Amino acid sequence: MADVDLSGKRAIVTGGSSGIGVETVRALAHAGAEVTIGVRDVEAGGIAARDILMSSGNDIVQVARLDLTDAVSIRTFAATWLGPLHILVNNAGVMAIPELELSFEGHEKQFATNHLGTSASPSRCTKRSRRPTGRGWSVSAPTLTSSPRRLVRRGL
Repeated sequence: MADVDLSGKRAIVTGGSSGIGVETVRALAHAGAEVTIGVRDVEAGGIAARDILMSSGNDIVQVARLDLTDAVSIRTFAATWLGPLHILVNNAGVMAIPELELSFEGHEKQFATNHLGTSASPSRCTKRSRRPTGRGWSVSAPTLTSSPRRLVRRGL
């Protein structure tokens, strides 16, 4: 994404403190986007944000608590979001939990995180945006084989 300029664009990346999420945040920051990392573990998110700041020079990488299994956390996160949302990366997820774990609301944790939480968080943030910011994109692994430049040209 070296030739992509996302200056003036605002992004949220859930689960952005490790793995693919942190690399997504890093790429967006290097491209100039203002990025908010939505994470359960704010300390881990802070470590990732500092590392990204050091490597990118982008000082508008922020961390906010967002637990997708907790409706109160989702409402709180959305209530603090002001202004437009241009890019949303629903990266947070869990898989193959060995024992049954329930969310705060009593839902199975994998279902709560991967389905309920990722459905609730973007709708709440986009409703709070002052104006529509364009089309929504749902990006999956096969979509990632597309050139980032082509996605930007299409209006991301």
